Amino acid sequence: MNKGLPILILEPASNEKIENTARKLVWEGRQGVKITETINLDDIKRLLKRIREYSRDNANSLQRELETNLANKFPQTTIKSANDFTDAANYIVEIADGIKIISTNNSRLVTHELRAVLEASGFNVINSYLNEFEVKGEKAIRYWELPYVFDKDLRGAFEVSARMEGLEPPAASTMETRDYLAVLGVNAVSAEDGTVVLLQHFSNILRDLKQARKVILVIGVDKIVKNSEEALFQAQCTGIFGLESVVLNIPSQPRGMTSVTELAPISIYGNRELHIIILDNDRINLLQSKARDLFLCIGCTACNLQCPARLSGKPLSPREIVLNLKKHLHEFGVSFLEEGKTKTPPTVHHQTLGDGVITGDEIWACTTCRACMEACPVDVRHIESIVGLRQNLVMEQTVMPDTVKTALRSIESRGHPWRGTRYTRTAWNQDIGIKTVAEDRNFDVLYWVGCTEALEDRSIRVAQAMGKLMKKAGIKVGFLGDEESCCGEPARRLGNEYLFQMQAERNIELLKNYGVKTIVAGCPHCYHTLKNEYPQFGSNFKVMHHTQLIAKLIQEGELTIANNVEKRVTFHDPCYLGRHNGIYEPPRWILRKLTGTNLVEMGQNRNKSFCCGGGGGRMWLEERIGRRISEMRLERALETGVSILATACPYCLQMFEDAVKAKNVEESLKVMDIAELVEKSALVTPDLGACKAQALKKS
Repeated sequence: MNKGLPILILEPASNEKIENTARKLVWEGRQGVKITETINLDDIKRLLKRIREYSRDNANSLQRELETNLANKFPQTTIKSANDFTDAANYIVEIADGIKIISTNNSRLVTHELRAVLEASGFNVINSYLNEFEVKGEKAIRYWELPYVFDKDLRGAFEVSARMEGLEPPAASTMETRDYLAVLGVNAVSAEDGTVVLLQHFSNILRDLKQARKVILVIGVDKIVKNSEEALFQAQCTGIFGLESVVLNIPSQPRGMTSVTELAPISIYGNRELHIIILDNDRINLLQSKARDLFLCIGCTACNLQCPARLSGKPLSPREIVLNLKKHLHEFGVSFLEEGKTKTPPTVHHQTLGDGVITGDEIWACTTCRACMEACPVDVRHIESIVGLRQNLVMEQTVMPDTVKTALRSIESRGHPWRGTRYTRTAWNQDIGIKTVAEDRNFDVLYWVGCTEALEDRSIRVAQAMGKLMKKAGIKVGFLGDEESCCGEPARRLGNEYLFQMQAERNIELLKNYGVKTIVAGCPHCYHTLKNEYPQFGSNFKVMHHTQLIAKLIQEGELTIANNVEKRVTFHDPCYLGRHNGIYEPPRWILRKLTGTNLVEMGQNRNKSFCCGGGGGRMWLEERIGRRISEMRLERALETGVSILATACPYCLQMFEDAVKAKNVEESLKVMDIAELVEKSALVTPDLGACKAQALKKS
């Protein structure tokens, strides 16, 4: 008798809570997922990350401990270790011993990694994770339609619905045994005592555990944790951070699909069988690579819930990118991910990995906005993986959209991505009179104008406004003029790492030759690259964004502004200013100085801000799938009823200008950079005398 192995089943809520919620839906027609805004997840994230890092760093020893404890404590449960899903499928064929029907749960380990191989082996694979909930005969409500409100105690919102010790014998079961095999992926397992935790809807999973003739629990090596408390916590976190997959993504039963409830009961001799397969599938090899942090992923879908590309109807799923990389690593070996290597995984035409399991449309959809990384409870670096895949397409395969090819060639030949521009690098300065550093080396700050603010028609006005402000403040400022070349950020994000490094090395040498110490950049993408990425190549410059400089100049009395913006204003946080660099307050401080109480926040702001759609090189890619991200964001601004949408990024400015035209709201909503708003309100500070660099030094 296979009694003893602890099996815990978690549900998003108790049956009573589900019924009450369902009734609310029936009576009030309310739908959607609701999460209490005041909940602080930081402590939960820290604990989960500690658990995951321990599992990553001790994966081999935890697997050995689990295998030893299972063998000693539950000798009637067979345990197999599979190197990959082919090995696992062979074990399942052996265990099945003639059984042809397999029921699976919604575990990705089973549905994505095993199902195809099992079907190829002749099994009829069905998904029993399908159901409807009856609200006392009033209406059938599908689980994915249920609204859900978290309790204040988040962990309490995902409760243990059932506790089992192995499989119940037929005599003790209220369900009759049926002739099929249940293959169930688990969410977490304790190495210490073998406790298995499944985050499933009770009525679905319990059916398999109580009536399948044989049950196989498939345990990914990355699901093994130290003890039962941590196993329970990890599974709860999968629900907390991945509500979409737990509550919303439960499909209805396709027509013609066999249901286990339709199978005739059977009489069996002896006990029902419980088997365990511990599946590696190159997860251990992953730990030897620079992508070892992918091991931390618990598959919760928190990243998907925040991804603007996905939410706008594009095929990108940050979660699937990570899990597919974990799954397909064995196809090309671990060498491309070894520390210090630059080789990237092989591709087949426009499709990469696993005969197109990751496609070009997915890879190019990413805006590198960092929303996925901000949401991830264990700090998986999705962007690095996606940019790495782009590097493969661009540098190894030379396969990329035509507009990407044009932008990269323009950077290489002209020093900027804006092919066809009618402006020069100095056109913006025509009536301002700032000298280039070649003309006058007596400067305290270098103004890095950037390609877009120097060469794109709308953004030139931002450079002009910033130049006037620095002159009014009496700053000794210079710029590179025609010597300035693209910082390389678009090249790096679009996958041409070689071109980026060439640009970086050239620019660093030029800046050092002119003795540059302090740089002010108006573009957050330039700012991020100069501040955070150039030091990898030997730079040591003080870099400020123009909103930081403006705020400092006002605070130090170097710049005086009038509080004369009477119209209501909302601020859009650029991704590379906010999420990538944590600069949230300086822009708002400036706007409050300008508008008083007329600053209105959009619903998604600061680290929750929704992307404009232009980052990650998307400025040079046509948005041909799904909705335009910029228009989705503009709709949030329109909801506030403001007259001015302020931002601090030339990409955002250009994307929103296009969105305003597409929505036909040019008359009611103006898009402006903060520098433009300040310049219109700036007063000349009298008796400045010599340069006052105090604000710069204090920054």
